[in-house]
Amino acid sequence: MAFDTAFASVIAAGGLGLLLGLKFRVPALLFATAALLLACVLAGMAWHWPATAVMGWAVALAATMQISYLMGVSLAHGVLRQRHGRTDGGDEA
Repeated sequence: MAFDTAFASVIAAGGLGLLLGLKFRVPALLFATAALLLACVLAGMAWHWPATAVMGWAVALAATMQISYLMGVSLAHGVLRQRHGRTDGGDEA
């Protein structure tokens, strides 16, 4: 796999995970992860990559997407706290 293609796929997986975290929740992440794994397997079969390389690359991309999803959820949660003026995290009595 060329470096340009590898770099672009990591950036795409990370960007997708971040956008999913900002807007959607866990079911969208699960569906996107399944689609990513399927796409990796199909690409590996089409380009005749070794099975270990395909599975390693699929796991790396899925991990990138899921970590960036968590970053997106954290950012979305922080924005909501800022909008509502909550800095302490508790209710005022």
